[in-house]
Amino acid sequence: MPSKNEYRSSVRLPLELPARVRWKGLQGLEEAEGKTGNISGNGVFFVVSARLGPHTPITFSVQFPSEIAKASVELVGQGRVVRQSRPGEPPGVAAIIDDYQLVPMSAA
Repeated sequence: MPSKNEYRSSVRLPLELPARVRWKGLQGLEEAEGKTGNISGNGVFFVVSARLGPHTPITFSVQFPSEIAKASVELVGQGRVVRQSRPGEPPGVAAIIDDYQLVPMSAA
């Protein structure tokens, strides 16, 4: 049985995909690049060096290659941080996804 502090309500997929997280910091808009550690239908763990507190609103983007999504698409959305990484986990933040859209990526 999950603990009362467990936020996971759906299965997490261990996908490492290129990701970018943005938030309003003390010096204006800040950004961290990294990757996903895992992703589910309602949340993402971002492996980034940023230290963001709970409830911090974020915008994010995650790149899905054509091998995964049949076409190269970018998941672009908004969410909010629910926790920072725990000891033994890669450094990063877990966020709930509040809204998102899939955007086709143009060929480079």
